[in-house]
Amino acid sequence: MWNSLAQPETVSSLPDDVVVLEYEVIQWTASEGLKDTLYETYRPQRIRIKDALPHPSLLCESAALALVSPPAPTYKPHLPSNIITQGNLSEAQLESVIYAGQTHCEFLSGSYIVDDSWDSVTVAAQGEENAVRFRRGWFLGDGTGAGKGRQCAGIILDNWCQRRQKAIWVSKSSALIEDARRDWCALGGSEKDIIDLSNIKLGDPIPFTQGILFCTYSTLRSQKNGKSRLKQIVEWAGKDFEGAIAFDECHAMGNAMAQEGKLGMVAASQQGIVGLRLQNALPYARVVYVSATGATKVSNLSYANRLGLWQTGDFPFTSREDFVESIEGGGIAAMEVVARDLKALGLYLARSLSFEGVEYQTLEIELTPTQERSYNSYSDAFGVIHHNLDKALEACNISGDKTYNRAAKMSAVSQFESHKQRFFNHLLTGMKCPQLIKAIEEDLAAGNAIVIQIVSTNEELLKRRLNEVPSEEWKDLNLDLTPREYVMDYLMSAFPVHLHSIHSGVDGEERSEPVFDADGSPVISQEAVALRDALVDKLACLDPIPGALEQLLWHFGNKQVAEVTGRSKRVLKDDSGRLFVDSRGSGANIAETAAFMQGDKQILIFSDAGGTGRSYHADLNAMNRRRRSHYLLEAGWRADNAIQGLGRSHRTNQASAPIFRPVTTNVIGERRFISTIARRLDSLGALTRGQRQTGGNGIFEAKDNLESQELLHKYFLV
Repeated sequence: MWNSLAQPETVSSLPDDVVVLEYEVIQWTASEGLKDTLYETYRPQRIRIKDALPHPSLLCESAALALVSPPAPTYKPHLPSNIITQGNLSEAQLESVIYAGQTHCEFLSGSYIVDDSWDSVTVAAQGEENAVRFRRGWFLGDGTGAGKGRQCAGIILDNWCQRRQKAIWVSKSSALIEDARRDWCALGGSEKDIIDLSNIKLGDPIPFTQGILFCTYSTLRSQKNGKSRLKQIVEWAGKDFEGAIAFDECHAMGNAMAQEGKLGMVAASQQGIVGLRLQNALPYARVVYVSATGATKVSNLSYANRLGLWQTGDFPFTSREDFVESIEGGGIAAMEVVARDLKALGLYLARSLSFEGVEYQTLEIELTPTQERSYNSYSDAFGVIHHNLDKALEACNISGDKTYNRAAKMSAVSQFESHKQRFFNHLLTGMKCPQLIKAIEEDLAAGNAIVIQIVSTNEELLKRRLNEVPSEEWKDLNLDLTPREYVMDYLMSAFPVHLHSIHSGVDGEERSEPVFDADGSPVISQEAVALRDALVDKLACLDPIPGALEQLLWHFGNKQVAEVTGRSKRVLKDDSGRLFVDSRGSGANIAETAAFMQGDKQILIFSDAGGTGRSYHADLNAMNRRRRSHYLLEAGWRADNAIQGLGRSHRTNQASAPIFRPVTTNVIGERRFISTIARRLDSLGALTRGQRQTGGNGIFEAKDNLESQELLHKYFLV
């Protein structure tokens, strides 16, 4: 390990054996057209690096992208010699360092004026004072488990060896700083080079003269009393900063532009806005976007302004909005062209681990007659809720012969529909568990280790219920933690009961507004309250279905199950059946992951909190090398999160490829959930792999997307 900074005032040393990476440029032409296969085995198309080792696991590329050649590079990185000889970076990973360096030698066309807020960027007139040029950025779109963190470290190391020894590494979770340290140290760096911004007080100058500043997107957007983390970072970097900025898991900035929603304009997210501000404030920075799931829709690419897709004249789009509108208008086919064009320009690489050895076994569960009766009872109850909702809206003067308050009605209906979808998703997930438990027991008997992917943890519901129980009773609980409670909460907090009064506006239109008493409190419609209370009584009589996470933990026990979620508290069951509260510390997820990887526990359940950057695969360096049986129990609504989760058990350096097992039921209504995520996976594959069919990693089929043009065409023909 070469010398690096130990104290704030210490200047980091360069590695002793830095060499210029030499390679051979080769000619490449497509030998055949597009084949029937979705993937082709990958090897760098335009370069050969002497003594470089192949990637530890076989890589592949979508068949569509495999037909596109990047340009011949001329840039030569500066790296320690042992990086190549010891195989610390594979040939494919070194290719990324080369193309990133090549791209960072270029600037976007034109000059620009950035305002003091770093929000507005306008084209500057020729010779205009204070105009800046933006260095072009590069996008690493490799799939989950392909070693993107190691490649980030390699790009930073290349700059480090050329005396650009300040870098910024932004990621999704604070826990991922350990992964950054691991990848940096694997290339010969020191843990001390990674500076955790969260350990430095907001507003204080960052005392380090060199180093890799690590922060999360949530930290990046934080501000207080006129002080902001963004300003703190920019002041540390300096306006002429030319080092690397790695936006790891950059899909976290996806909502960087305001968009038209069903209920009006949806504001841009603060994470997206601050990510753009950082890029605008440091125009000479070497920006690297890193994500396996860069965008599930075109507007989610709005953070990637350094690619030059709009406003620069390099592409025929005058603005970000023009780009989004044009590509969306062209549909999936236009989205596929974006990824291919970016690769052809040398701005993008997207390799994936080969799916050789991966098995797909859908576990379709038929509901028992008892479960069917429960499901039908809840369906009938929601029919009554819907009917009573309409009557309550009339009783409150929100609607009647006509709609008197459109916003209030839309809010009430929207909340009802969202709670209904969430409830039935939770209900079906809970109903899957008895048969899922049997399948898991069979897998364990066959010698497999189990990975279960979920979305819902019932954390907020648990917190609310525990707040109603004295802490001295937490050792012997009697709690209802079923999906039914979500509907109860909706009825008590969101069901319309506030009376409105109808009046005529200046245009003669009748409208209604909420009525308040002399104390300023809303006047309640007793008729609406009676309708609500009748619903509460009806729901209370229906069978409770425990949540999936509770069922699995209670059946197998916490000594056998590792839980990697965001919960700080959970309810466990002891051998006598008594329920009690168990608190989880900040290091619980790391400890639980370690217990699973060491083989102390053979079942691991993770939610979105453990779905990014983590490794649960049959790692050759781990004690637990059993084959993983990965159950996708709950896919959720976000395609990128689902794919990120699947990538936890299929990664580089594994003893065996996993078995992916989506868990579904024979309930026709569940096709709605599957269809939504399948449609989004088509967009994900088109935008990130240049081929729509590759977004789902083989986990879903074309027929699962009920909204595809092909399927709609088929139905209409029938």
